[in-house]
Amino acid sequence: MIPFIIILSLLQNIVDSSISSSDNNDNTLSACKMHQYTKGKWELKPGDSPTKKTTKSFYCCGWEDNDYESNISICGAERLTDSFNYLIYGHTTKEPSRHAGGHACFCDRDEGRLTVNRREKYEWIPSSCHWMSWNSKHFCQALGNRTLLLVGDSTVSQSASTLFNMIRSGGEDCAHQISFGRSDFLAYVIRGRGDKSFPDFVRMGTPDIVIFSAGPHLVDKDDISSTWEQMKPIITTLKTEYPNLRFAWKSQNPGHLNCGDYHAPTNESYEEIMSHPVRHRGMKRYNWDFNPFYDSCSRDYCEMLNVTYIDMSPLYFRPDAHPAQGNDCLHYCLPGPLDIFPQILLNMLHNK
Repeated sequence: MIPFIIILSLLQNIVDSSISSSDNNDNTLSACKMHQYTKGKWELKPGDSPTKKTTKSFYCCGWEDNDYESNISICGAERLTDSFNYLIYGHTTKEPSRHAGGHACFCDRDEGRLTVNRREKYEWIPSSCHWMSWNSKHFCQALGNRTLLLVGDSTVSQSASTLFNMIRSGGEDCAHQISFGRSDFLAYVIRGRGDKSFPDFVRMGTPDIVIFSAGPHLVDKDDISSTWEQMKPIITTLKTEYPNLRFAWKSQNPGHLNCGDYHAPTNESYEEIMSHPVRHRGMKRYNWDFNPFYDSCSRDYCEMLNVTYIDMSPLYFRPDAHPAQGNDCLHYCLPGPLDIFPQILLNMLHNK
């Protein structure tokens, strides 16, 4: 008979080395390559139900209305917001959780701060390949001694906060190698505000990898191509200054019309969602219907400029995960489906 301790050791080795979160954990599927993971669906996590409580990805600390003060032992006593003129770095496990904006914590405030709420109970399952589940230890190992910079608007800020806090809640300390710079338009700044632009933040942080995005503050369809045309010479110049710098574009975190009407992931197409009559005040802003066009256009420019494209399209099926009670159908509740962003980065780092 095999000693019990050996069995436990073997099982732990299997868990540590496995690439999981596939349909029924089907290891006959090959590992996801490039954007194969975007074909799939949101499913309840194994053993879960819409009412079962499990473990949260992290505790949400929000800066709106001093919401962070709900748990000073975790969030700290200082209000930590974005900045348009200096970099925000992730915290170590010995420091407070990184705060989030965009009404991120309103859902936990309304539904229970320590419980796993309905929006958190689903995970994205690719249909034709399997990919690694989130693991902060594996992420920090894949990142190594490299540094990562994210630059963009409040939706990118939410993605950065999710990454910071999922690393920290996993007991790892590489979040200090990751930073965020707030820039709504990337190539240019709002005069008189002391803002920094995309190249300013890159030169300030000198990262090994930079992830950037824009969209919600653009006015019409032509603005996305104009943004990319402005970015082309900037990227060329930065590649000359930093030959080893890797560039990646994050696609849109889409807003959804009438998000308060949804209480679970949907199978509706984005076009169907956006075609419904407006039923709630303040529910259609920032030209959300342009999101698929912005993504398509950006994908073409990424291919042209040899920029990695980070595809967030599974979020198109999550109209249920916005802080609708705050009349906000653009930003996402944290934690929630934005947990997919760190998972995508983990798989990208692991596969390259």
